Formats: sequence, C-alpha cells, structure tokens
Amino acid sequence: MGRKIRAIDAETGKPISVDIDSLKQGRIQNSSLPEPLLLRIRTVHAYIRDVYDITLEQFEVGFMRDVDPEVEVAVWERIAAILNKATYKVPELDRKAAFRTVLNYSMGALTDEEQGNPDVRWIIEIAEET
Repeated sequence: MGRKIRAIDAETGKPISVDIDSLKQGRIQNSSLPEPLLLRIRTVHAYIRDVYDITLEQFEVGFMRDVDPEVEVAVWERIAAILNKATYKVPELDRKAAFRTVLNYSMGALTDEEQGNPDVRWIIEIAEET
C-alpha cells in the first residue's frame, strides 16, 4: 500500500483518501507567470519552506499548472497568513502540524474527529478571523 493523501471527491464534495502513486500531474496551463505574481509565490514559499518540503521551482510550476494561478496564489497567501498568525500567538507551536491543519482546512478536508480536536479548533478559529 502506497502513501495516501487527503482530497475532496469532485462529485460528493466529501474528503477522501487517495493513493499518491495514482495521481498524475496536470499539464502546464501558463508557460510563464508575471513577475509580480512570481514575487508573491516566492514570498509564500519563503515563509512555508520549513514546513512544506517542496523546492521553489516545484512550487512555481504548480501555479503554472493552474487555470487561474492568481486565485491559487491568494489561497496560499491566506494559508501563510493563518500560519503566521498562529505562530505569533503561540511561538512554540508545532508549525508542521499547524500547516497540515491549515492546508486540510483550506481544502475542506478536515474530518469531524479532527474538527473536534481543541488544537485544530483553535487553528480553525484563527483561520476564520484571518
């Protein structure tokens, strides 16, 4: 059995578990991105690189695969802002765990059990006020 990730079922809108080996990358939608957008992408990457094990190049290419990279960059900026706010409030916060929570929250992939966890609930509250 391979590694699994959480995703949202496109038909039901419910969280599902997907085998990573079954995923295929989408094609490049944008052969280049405007410099102001690249600057925003690099800023987000610089903030999350300690918790998200992906190179800047891989991160940028991911946005090149998006139909609307501007919207996706805004999502990632919000993820970084939520993580920043949580870290500011609790400096000793486990940033990797918080990042996973924020990422799953942004995709609507938190289970009911996770949402009942007080630590997760606290991060959700920060997300909702950010």
